[in-house]
Amino acid sequence: ILLDRMPCVALILQPQTRVIIASNEAGVKVGAVPGKTCFETWAQRTAPCPWCRAPDLWATVAPQHCEPEYEGVYWDAYWVPISSDMYMHYAFDITDRKKAEEELLKFKTITDQAGYGATVTSVEGIFSYVNEAFARMHGYTPEELVGEHYSILYTEEQLKVVKQIRDASIKGSSHFAEEIWRKRKDGTVFPTYTTNVIIKDDTGKLLYV
Repeated sequence: ILLDRMPCVALILQPQTRVIIASNEAGVKVGAVPGKTCFETWAQRTAPCPWCRAPDLWATVAPQHCEPEYEGVYWDAYWVPISSDMYMHYAFDITDRKKAEEELLKFKTITDQAGYGATVTSVEGIFSYVNEAFARMHGYTPEELVGEHYSILYTEEQLKVVKQIRDASIKGSSHFAEEIWRKRKDGTVFPTYTTNVIIKDDTGKLLYV
């Protein structure tokens, strides 16, 4: 019951042999078969996976963790001791997150040297990335803006307009472009032409703006 309630692949195995004692439904769906080894059934390999941290767990009796990639799928994997003759191995599929991180890295590489301002914010509007040009035009450093809410860059009146446009776009359109007045660190305001793009995963879940 506990295994089936875990939102990931979860197995209980025998030390040394890696034979599966029990698997949750998510494990069965990816091929795990109780009574057989995890690498033969889940990974479809003839030998243990090279990234497996089970030997480290057996040697130290300490929980282990890594994020391997196998056949295009990224896993957030854990190995946890239970007793002398059992240990748990569970892993979350983090492929969407990894792909989003890769796209963000590409975006950052392109925009770091750009002459235009570029940012990435969360759904809630918190800056996770700000390039030099964007920070400079507002009188900040990138480090000062990362972790802040976008509202600090607008007057109270303009913020109402921006929030309405942003909220409408998140719910509907994939992007929007507007002429918007912004506020610098010293309080002065200036006009900008702003384009926002809504980035979602394959399921339609919003990742960032």
